[in-house]
Amino acid sequence: MKASSGRGRLALATLLLLLVVAGVVAWQFTHSQPGPSVQGSETDNQSGRAKVAAMTSAVAAAQRTGRPQQVSETFTDAELSSLANDQAQARSLPIDQIALHATGQGVIDGRARANAGGQQVPVTFQLVPQVQNDILGLQVRQISLASFPLPGPLADQVLEQVRQAVDVRPSLGGLHQLRVTTAEGSLTVTGVAQPS
Repeated sequence: MKASSGRGRLALATLLLLLVVAGVVAWQFTHSQPGPSVQGSETDNQSGRAKVAAMTSAVAAAQRTGRPQQVSETFTDAELSSLANDQAQARSLPIDQIALHATGQGVIDGRARANAGGQQVPVTFQLVPQVQNDILGLQVRQISLASFPLPGPLADQVLEQVRQAVDVRPSLGGLHQLRVTTAEGSLTVTGVAQPS
């Protein structure tokens, strides 16, 4: 009798320990805000749009004058975040609260809130700027739900939302010799607008 009551207590203690651990993990999961914390303002929004417009204007000026135009614009984290949120809203994507942070290691850390499977989920991701054939792309290197990897179909759905929100190809068309560099808190795009 004593052996079975000892095992029962051990089983109960193990069950209670597992419940406490599960509770802590669930609490951290629902209360964590991993990733960059970027506060944007209307000024950041206008400044980011003005920089994109300046790049587009350089392409138009090259066409109009027949002379190449050098372009170099540096975007802050707040401007990048604002532009990504604008793009997500313009495309009616189920993703918002996008915060991007450029690092000195050549990557952009990000977080957002995405709608996946009818649920709002916090998502963290890492982007790598890449230029190929004068086309700038932002490759999504990793993506996770809070600090957990996303399962297959859900990951694909959220990954596509992030890709569309950070798609910069339409705004940089017409630039050649394109280069992108990151520094802590900023991303610089340089290139030459060539007449056709």
